[in-house]
Amino acid sequence: MTVAGRHHDQRSVETTLPTVLIFAIKLIPLGVVVFVVFVIGVVEQRVGFSLYRVEVFIELMMSR
Repeated sequence: MTVAGRHHDQRSVETTLPTVLIFAIKLIPLGVVVFVVFVIGVVEQRVGFSLYRVEVFIELMMSR
């Protein structure tokens, strides 16, 4: 019974790790988007940078 229990624990750890990694990878783009939006907001308040310029810049980066 102990051996079976141990085997089950090991298996659950093996399946949990990839799930956590996939979850983290899915969260990374969201974090980046939030960070970029936050930076744009701060820059707009400080410098008076227009969102239009930022959009044009993003389009230039994407077209490369």
